[in-house]
Amino acid sequence: MQTITRDVQYVVDREELCEITESYLQGQNPYQDLEGFLKAAFLASHDLPAELRSALYDFRAHGNSEGYFLIRSLPCDENLMNTPEKITDPSQKKQTFVSEFCLAMIGGFLGHPFSYIQENCGNFFHNIRPQKEKADKISSESSKILLDLHSETAFHPLYPDWLLLYCLRGDRDKQAKTIIASIAHIKDQISPQLDAVLRQPLFKTGIDYSFGNISQDRGNGPVIPILYGDKDDPLLIFDPDLMIGLTPEASCAITELKNLLDSKKDGVLLESGDLLVVDNHRSLHGRNKFTPYYDGKDRWLQRIYVAESLLRASRLFGKKERTITYTFSD
Repeated sequence: MQTITRDVQYVVDREELCEITESYLQGQNPYQDLEGFLKAAFLASHDLPAELRSALYDFRAHGNSEGYFLIRSLPCDENLMNTPEKITDPSQKKQTFVSEFCLAMIGGFLGHPFSYIQENCGNFFHNIRPQKEKADKISSESSKILLDLHSETAFHPLYPDWLLLYCLRGDRDKQAKTIIASIAHIKDQISPQLDAVLRQPLFKTGIDYSFGNISQDRGNGPVIPILYGDKDDPLLIFDPDLMIGLTPEASCAITELKNLLDSKKDGVLLESGDLLVVDNHRSLHGRNKFTPYYDGKDRWLQRIYVAESLLRASRLFGKKERTITYTFSD
C-alpha cells in the first residue's frame, strides 16, 4: 500500500475549531431538530479557516488524484460513551454532539447531507462499529473479512457524491485501516479496448446487504456502465463484489479493472478526531479485517452521505426529502 501524501490532508488548530463548534452548537440536538442542527453547522462552515475552505472548495470542484481528503485533529466529544451496541444508542445516550456537528459542518460546505430509509434503520448519522452477528457479512459492521473496494451504494438511483467518516474511537490494535483506490492512479493503464467496454451499460450491480440483500446475491440491481465522464478525468461507479458482467468481455473487464485498482490501494488509519471525505465518483473504498473485543471500546466511526444537490432526488422520485424513501425489496 502507498503512504498518505501531504497534499490530501489538513491538520486543524483544534482550539480554534473548538471555539467555532461551541459558538454555533449551543444546545443544538440533531436527534430532536435535524434541520436546525444542519443549518447551524452550515453557518459554522463559513468560519472555518480560509486555508481549509480553499482546499475543500478545490476538492469539491475538481477532486484530487487520491480521491479523498483527510482532516485531522477536529474537536472530539468529551466523556464519550461506550461504542454503541445498538445503532440507535447514540441518539439516546450520547451527551454531546460534537462528532455529528463536525460531519454536518464539512458536509454542509460540500453540499447537502442526506440519508436512506433502508440504511442503518433510517438513521441520519450512521454509527459504524463491529457487530458479532455481521462479522463475516459484506457490511460496514463486519470485522472478520476484508471489506473490499467498492463505490458506495452503486446500485442506487441516487448514490452519494461524497461520504464522510468521522472517527470517534480508533482501533486500538491499529489493524482497521480504511483502504482507498483512485481511478486517477490507473487511468493511463486502461487500454482503449478496456475503456470502450467499461463505458457501456454491460454491468449489473448488486444491492447491498444493508438494503435487504440478506443472501448477498450478486447482480440483482440495475444495469449501468462503470466508467463515465471526461477521458482525461474519468469517473467510475464500481462494486466488484456484487457486480456481474452481461457478456464475457464485460466479466473480464471487471477482473482487469479490479486488479488495476488493487495494485494502487492506499491505507488510512483513522484516529479520534479524524474526518475522511471520500469522493464517490473518483475512488473506491473499503476496510481491512480486524479483531474486535466487543467491550465498549471498539472502533467507532460516524458516517454521513452528501449530495451536491437534493434537487436530483426530487427529479428522480418526485419528492422533496432529505431521507430517501425509495426502497428495494428482498
